[in-house]
Amino acid sequence: MAARRYDVVLTAGVAAQLRDGPPALQGTVAGIIAMLRVDPDAASQAVVIHADGDRRTVVFASGMAFLSLYLAEVEGTPTIVVTELIWLAGR
Repeated sequence: MAARRYDVVLTAGVAAQLRDGPPALQGTVAGIIAMLRVDPDAASQAVVIHADGDRRTVVFASGMAFLSLYLAEVEGTPTIVVTELIWLAGR
């Protein structure tokens, strides 16, 4: 059986943060999203995932960033909707 893959949708605010953000932010989020697409509950050394029903808060290593997201079915496709990004690195 093939692994279930999730599509990913970013809210406009998150997309703008990534577009205008530093390369470290863009790369870190891209890597975490790649991991979440395969298993949105797979905590690792890179992240801790707190789940509450279909909602998730992803805490990046050393607390440098947080992603808020929820899991949904969009036209029958499992989808991760990223609603908030908080980036603390470099502050």
